[in-house]
Amino acid sequence: MEISTRTIEFINNTETFCDKYQLLKASDIIVGLSGGADSTALLIVLKELTSKRGINLHAIHINHSLRGVEADKDEALSKELCERLDVPFKAFKLDVKGYAEEHKVSLETAGRIIRYQQFDLYSEEILKVNSKAVVRIAVAHHANDLAETFLMNLFRGSGLEGLCSPRPVFKNIIRPFLFTDKASIVSFLEENNIEYAVDSTNDELCCTRNGWRNTVLPSIREVSVKDPISAVSSTYSLLYEDLKYIQSEVDRTYNDNSLEINEHRFLMCNTIADKPLSIASRLIRKLWQDTFGNLIDFEQTHLNIVLDFVKTNGHKKSLSTIQLSFARKCFVFDKLVGFCDSESLLSNVELIVASHGFVLCDESMREDFLITSPEIPHLSIPFVVQKIENDDNLEYNNLSWFLPIFEKEEGKSLVVTNRIRDLKFTRAGSSSSKKLSDALCDRYVPSIVRDNVVGITDTDGKLLWVPGVGHSRGFIDECSRQKMMEEYKEKPLYFCRISFKE
Repeated sequence: MEISTRTIEFINNTETFCDKYQLLKASDIIVGLSGGADSTALLIVLKELTSKRGINLHAIHINHSLRGVEADKDEALSKELCERLDVPFKAFKLDVKGYAEEHKVSLETAGRIIRYQQFDLYSEEILKVNSKAVVRIAVAHHANDLAETFLMNLFRGSGLEGLCSPRPVFKNIIRPFLFTDKASIVSFLEENNIEYAVDSTNDELCCTRNGWRNTVLPSIREVSVKDPISAVSSTYSLLYEDLKYIQSEVDRTYNDNSLEINEHRFLMCNTIADKPLSIASRLIRKLWQDTFGNLIDFEQTHLNIVLDFVKTNGHKKSLSTIQLSFARKCFVFDKLVGFCDSESLLSNVELIVASHGFVLCDESMREDFLITSPEIPHLSIPFVVQKIENDDNLEYNNLSWFLPIFEKEEGKSLVVTNRIRDLKFTRAGSSSSKKLSDALCDRYVPSIVRDNVVGITDTDGKLLWVPGVGHSRGFIDECSRQKMMEEYKEKPLYFCRISFKE
């Protein structure tokens, strides 16, 4: 298709905008093609830009089953355009009205959800063929859409994120036309005699967006010293740069002050207390999103509750929790804050406790062993027992313990067990003893996990070693080894090395 020389500037401006936000960094781009002016122009321009960059271009058309014959004509027009441009084309007819009724959302919302679901399915098809493909979905939002969304969100009381929506790129969605307005797009098509469909529902005032488009913005235009589309675009650009800076600070702070254990993320409480609200609130939202995958159920009321909770309890090492909606909790423990479902509070707390060198097992367990490693099905990490006859160059870590075996002790069993909180523990070198539960309390181990703490005892139930607490016999490092060797005049037959492997 030949393109008018008068529109070269339009194409170049689109390319400049795409390069500024790196929108074309992809192996494959899928264009959402409705057949209307915006998406038709987008497909044509991207055909020019992708051809010279070796990017595979695709088009997908969604028939919403709302406009009968008119919708069928739009599909036929879209298919014809793709055939002329030699762009692979797929069309889907979906029941938007049925989806809206089932999920109790507006037709506008239902249409948007279904479209993006289908875009993702098409992306998955491409990735099945080429797992290394980088797929992006191009939609034809322009400056008019941006102005409408900006004003709608402004009067909903949105913050920066809402006012800076839609964005040039968000996840795998790109919007190459945000820099230009509707009039320029239509001029591009008319200058090149390109046919496009006109959606009659765009003139209906029943849809929220159409009311802003057809009533509010024209009224503003009558009294404004500047075209509202241009004015909002300028404000959007300024706010978007501010948002990018704030978000970069949030990302940096989050990465520097969060802890990830087994793919669970926790945030240091003092980070929230020390930061201004603009940063602290976004840190909390990011933590929620990392935990649950989205922000759908996290509202301003939840944010305020969590901020107050963290500021009140964040200095504590003990466990504090607060119930949120949808059976979710916020908890503070060990000066960390996290989110979880109600049923997973225990497992989250256990992760933090285990990070301090404790070994935990949810199920009641007791296994006798000699110089062999017993099978313990409920233990989350391997339990290894080794016979060490040469004690030179021993390797130490916080989950290993060495016990000297003397001739009179040869053949005696040891026990690996939990449910030991009521046993008394005497630290090596000390003459006093205390209940293990008291020692665990001193170390801020919450009561909900104290029964799960694992230790080593003799067959009489005397505690010998509790990872995370200490040992009463043997040694765990070179310093304690030297002290132990001074106590014994008799040389051990060998050493038993007991380890929990992380």
